[in-house]
Amino acid sequence: MKRIVAVSVLVVLVFVSAFTVFFGSTFLTVPQSKTTSTSPTSSLTSAAVMSTTSSHSLSLAQKPLIWFAPQPAVVGGSLDFSALFTDAAPWAKAASHVQVFKFYGWKSVGGLTSDGELEQMISDLNRRGIAIALETGPLTETTTCGSGVEGFGGPEEGVGFVLRIKAAGGVVRFVDLDEPFFYGSLYSGPNACHWSREEIARQVATFVQAIKRVFPDVVVGDVEPLPTGMQVGDLKEWVSTYRIVTGSDLPYFHLDLDFSHPDWPEAAKELETFTRGRGIEFGIIYTGDYNDASDAEWVAHAEERMVTYEAKTGGRPDHVIFQSWQDHPDYCLPETDPTTFTYLINRYFRTRIKMSLSIGSSQDRSLEGYGVLSDAAALPLSGRSVELSLTPLDGPGQFAEYTTSGIVPKGAKEADVGFRVNTECGCASTSDFVLYNVRYIQGAETANRVPNGNFIRRLEGWGFWGNGSARLEKSDRGAGQMLHIIASSAESAAINSASFPVTPGETYTLRFAARVSPRSIGSGYFDIVFLAPPEITRETITLKPATISMATPRTDELGTYHFILKELLSGTFLLEAEFPGDDVHWPAYAAVTLSIHS
Repeated sequence: MKRIVAVSVLVVLVFVSAFTVFFGSTFLTVPQSKTTSTSPTSSLTSAAVMSTTSSHSLSLAQKPLIWFAPQPAVVGGSLDFSALFTDAAPWAKAASHVQVFKFYGWKSVGGLTSDGELEQMISDLNRRGIAIALETGPLTETTTCGSGVEGFGGPEEGVGFVLRIKAAGGVVRFVDLDEPFFYGSLYSGPNACHWSREEIARQVATFVQAIKRVFPDVVVGDVEPLPTGMQVGDLKEWVSTYRIVTGSDLPYFHLDLDFSHPDWPEAAKELETFTRGRGIEFGIIYTGDYNDASDAEWVAHAEERMVTYEAKTGGRPDHVIFQSWQDHPDYCLPETDPTTFTYLINRYFRTRIKMSLSIGSSQDRSLEGYGVLSDAAALPLSGRSVELSLTPLDGPGQFAEYTTSGIVPKGAKEADVGFRVNTECGCASTSDFVLYNVRYIQGAETANRVPNGNFIRRLEGWGFWGNGSARLEKSDRGAGQMLHIIASSAESAAINSASFPVTPGETYTLRFAARVSPRSIGSGYFDIVFLAPPEITRETITLKPATISMATPRTDELGTYHFILKELLSGTFLLEAEFPGDDVHWPAYAAVTLSIHS
């Protein structure tokens, strides 16, 4: 028989107490039923109330504060951008949720927009009671650096932008600093400055003073990226340095994430905790990817990220920014179309719900799980399916096919596949996984295009580099060989297949048959690199242990769901319950760890 050593609830942002029972020869620590809530934070700040020419007044103190920043059509953004600013524009519901509309400096307020267009935009925003924000670079270029670099523009350019908005009838309530720390200090491309944090803080202070001469009550906050290779500690040091140099904290901080980073939710949560602890309001940008093939894909990625951060990670941003500087979405309207930008905003305002998960014991010594799904008013959600999964937290992991699919990008002539461990990923973690084969199928074909994708000719055509270990071993899944990769957090390991031809515009499916140990989390990814050459883009699949899918129970009339766990292997597992949400309700999530020994 198996003995359950411990069970502990990992439900996000919930303190859990437990009681212990004894039956037969098995000890079980059973968590009391607890709930998670995905309701936005309700805390208020002292921000002023904005009165406008609209029929209502809007509090800029409410949380979360919703920002909307689509990209204009003139620079390759949304084709119907201008259509947002008309009386009959079909986004009344989404507009009622938005408190702040952000203009890009040169894209929206610079010479690319006529006086008449700008006046129309501002008139409509004033009518709707939506505050105006501007994103622009505060740094001043020199004869040796800064030319053509993001984050640069300086006080003169910034003042020019806000004066143009003022002349068009607008009041600038917020100014977003366009990533001055990263581009002024850490950026290493052409015309890089590599200035100290202190120098950047001094320039920002000068910029803020200049803007406040036009709008004394304007709130100037910072936007900074967290790309692969950059650490949260870098941003913390920047925020601290700004306070030391200027004598005051930034009013708010918006995070522009690289969502390909495997631990982006944890990094964002760490920064949220840090900034809030200093009285700085924290915001996160929800966006899609540059290489999304359609508006639907872009919107789906953005929604997935807001759910991951708030429902699964427990994030509670003070500001939520719906923003795009990418080719998609092509359309902001209408809000009833699931592929549009304004539809995404409305999805954020679905009803938040609560979910609990507890484990008890049944008479046959198996484990019985149960939980409750309810809305914010504690009303049960009946007849809803709950998705269950079990993920090992120790041991060698479970076999799985790690899969991605899409459309071959424009301009691609060939591709290669492989993996990256602690290189080209900003990673530093131990890694231990086995790769059995790799298959790339394009269009209606059935043949694998990856040369020697099953290692039948050993490593012919594969190029490995790094100081980690990659060795061929006898497969533990029948005949053939498998590639076993082991690397410490200080070692790297990477491999590319021989390149193979691809066809732009064709659909493809890529599968890595592998077994990834839990200790590999955060160490890297499998990848496909599309080449012209050189590289056009790459798709990645994070290295993480495979999840075991389980039964899908449905809630009864009381919102309760039940399930039985039998014949579990020895080890430590993460048991997750998830309600995927629907058109009315947000997704919900709860988890329990199980430590089982024979």
